[in-house]
Amino acid sequence: MRQEEPRSSPSTKTIIGIVLIPLALVGICCGGLLTVAGIGKRFLFSEDSSESPSVQATIKVSPPQGPKEAPPRPSPAPKSSLSGASNTNTLSYLEAAALGDMSIHIKALGFSPVNLRDNDNRFQVPTDERYMWFHLHIQNTSRTRKYDYSTWGGSPTGILDLGNGVATLKDDCGNSYATITFRRNVQLVGRTSRATLYPGSSIEDLLVFEAPVAAAKSFLLRLPGEALEQKGDVRFSIPHSAIH
Repeated sequence: MRQEEPRSSPSTKTIIGIVLIPLALVGICCGGLLTVAGIGKRFLFSEDSSESPSVQATIKVSPPQGPKEAPPRPSPAPKSSLSGASNTNTLSYLEAAALGDMSIHIKALGFSPVNLRDNDNRFQVPTDERYMWFHLHIQNTSRTRKYDYSTWGGSPTGILDLGNGVATLKDDCGNSYATITFRRNVQLVGRTSRATLYPGSSIEDLLVFEAPVAAAKSFLLRLPGEALEQKGDVRFSIPHSAIH
């Protein structure tokens, strides 16, 4: 008696094929979409070689222009060397003079009231009258010697000093002008009565004279070297216009 073989269920291959076919279709669809997306992406973001290269605007910045150069200032007048008791050279009031080891120049000058102060420096007041005055700068140019200075403006005691070390002032009309001193209980602001000038050191002094006459056109200021322990003297010529 022949026995019938049992019927086999659908094969595994068939089942797998049935499952894979839809998956393949899905994969094909997805792949197509990705391909399309990639093409679109390349289209949107790829550089078009036909485009002209970008141009960067270049702004030329000129270098800042500073102030115009001022015309060169004239170099200071050279110092004139004065030595010897018979020396009578006369300098412009704008020049600096070398007298032995000393350099001297007129720093300022004018015709106006001058300031006074008491010995305790409690107050300072201008004078009622106007005077001719000269503000001097004096420097010891020696490297080895020190010198004593006694003001060209007269005795610090207030008593008129007629010695050789006092400055003299004359005008072209033949007038002489006395140095002005003040009471012993007041001091002239700017006055250096006495000082010791060590090598390289300097001082300033203020000389005060009587008021000038209106007709004077020029003045001659003489500064004797005795006040600085030097030989000779310094003479400065001053026009009337410089005083006023």
